[in-house]
Amino acid sequence: MPIEDFYKTVFIRKCKGCENGCRLGIKYTEYFVYDSEYAFFPVINDKVIRNYIDENGKKQEVHCDSPEAAKRLLDTRMKCLCENYKRKR
Repeated sequence: MPIEDFYKTVFIRKCKGCENGCRLGIKYTEYFVYDSEYAFFPVINDKVIRNYIDENGKKQEVHCDSPEAAKRLLDTRMKCLCENYKRKR
């Protein structure tokens, strides 16, 4: 695989949380620019999710150490990650 393909978003499914049908995916990209740290992030409709507000109203930073961890975040925290999903539930 060419190195430039490694940083592309890999879409895994469409969301069924509302009528928008957003595309959900995972992207490997920089999260700490100065030291060039990289991690996996969940993606909703081409938007990389770098933080979210949890159920307790606290801001949570996102950087997953594996694609599986990013997918698990999409599976378990969708109502915190997506404004459309949150309004519909």
